[in-house]
Amino acid sequence: MSGSAGGDGRGDMSPDERKAFEQRVSELDKRLSDAAAAQRKPPVAHDDVRRNKALGLGMQMALDLVLAPVFGAGIGWGLDKLLGTRPVMLLVFLAFGIAAGILNLTRTYRQIQADAGKDIGKDLPAGRDDDDD
Repeated sequence: MSGSAGGDGRGDMSPDERKAFEQRVSELDKRLSDAAAAQRKPPVAHDDVRRNKALGLGMQMALDLVLAPVFGAGIGWGLDKLLGTRPVMLLVFLAFGIAAGILNLTRTYRQIQADAGKDIGKDLPAGRDDDDD
């Protein structure tokens, strides 16, 4: 039997052919490792974006409820000091601060509801509307 691959000489390679073959194998190996690395990277999920936006809106709502009355009371206290009207301005501006906080809270809530209305049904598969109602 002659030759290393079955005796007919088809498995024999010249040094140039072997070098070209090894180069193609190494290029293929590099492409495969690049593709595997690309699959390992998790893409930015739509749920992460939604979760972060919801967290931001929740923090905004909490700050609106806390800071608006505090700023209103601070302005009222400053005016009371300036004008000498002890608790009157403090109470009036505290009420304005509470009203402003609730108004901002309802605005943010309406924004959340409007955004949620846009997303309704986006994750559902498209169906056929062939039923007779």
